[in-house]
Amino acid sequence: MASEGGPPLSLRKPAARYFFAIAWGLGVVIGLSEAAMAQPAPDQASEADKEKARGFMDVGVEREEAKDYAAALKAFQAAHALVGLPMTGYAVARAQAGLGLLVEAKESAMRAKSIPVRPNETPAYAKARSEAAALAEKLDARIPLIKVKVSGPSAGAEIAIAIDGKALSSAEGRVNPGKHVVSAEAAGYEPASAEVDVAEGQTLPVTLSMPPMPVASNSKSAGLSPLVFVGFGLGAAGIITGAVTGALSLGKTSSIRDQCDENGFCPSTTAGDISSATTLANVSNISFAVGAAGAALGVVGIFVLSGSSEEKKPASGGVRVMPAVGLGSAGVVGVF
Repeated sequence: MASEGGPPLSLRKPAARYFFAIAWGLGVVIGLSEAAMAQPAPDQASEADKEKARGFMDVGVEREEAKDYAAALKAFQAAHALVGLPMTGYAVARAQAGLGLLVEAKESAMRAKSIPVRPNETPAYAKARSEAAALAEKLDARIPLIKVKVSGPSAGAEIAIAIDGKALSSAEGRVNPGKHVVSAEAAGYEPASAEVDVAEGQTLPVTLSMPPMPVASNSKSAGLSPLVFVGFGLGAAGIITGAVTGALSLGKTSSIRDQCDENGFCPSTTAGDISSATTLANVSNISFAVGAAGAALGVVGIFVLSGSSEEKKPASGGVRVMPAVGLGSAGVVGVF
């Protein structure tokens, strides 16, 4: 390779070559990344930068011939960062291809091919662009393609598809050969992923199944309504009170009946007992009514919780309570 108006972009002096090899071994060039490979204008590169670039190119070529592509890539990237020539860009692409970074190598080759033509260029520049274009074309045929198909989500659902965590703009993506993780997500559906191993030049279809997410049951998480406990507690107290006072009223009524004649006439001494029996009967009827209302409230609590009026509705259509009070009888008549 040759620089414009100067010697070829390589070192011919062993001493200089050794200097750059030692500098490389000491880590003078550290952590150059592809993202940082901004191409400077070659016209702006100083003679010192051009000399350093020649040294890095020599180190890179030696490492490339030894198939140490990782070291070669660092050296070529260092040279390219200094001068940004088609020759250095093409060298970067070659080292990336040697590492199996086919996607990155094609991008580097395309950039090298597209470096603007300079006035008074030597034939080496055109040759490097031509070789970079040919490499990009060869790499295009070698780069695998993954095509993703998702089953499950309804039509129109927004599905996020990614390969190795990198979102895709479509349902397919070009990747380097090797193992990759394909994933998909959509609102309301279970996420899905699959690990695949793709070879050079392969087009690999991948199908991901995304079933709908299960709907949580409200009955399991909500628990029983407080109406259930209040209602049935009130109902139990009312029924017990009604039963006790009703029994007392019936007992007094039986005692009064023994003191009255067959026509229902009672002596005046029984007036107090009659009044007491009537009061107990009223209390009994009211207690039964309160108990029935409490039971109905408990049923309403269950009904609201279940969310289905048809399943919890009483067969008779409701609860009816009718008090029965009179001389000689006291109680409650109910239809449940």
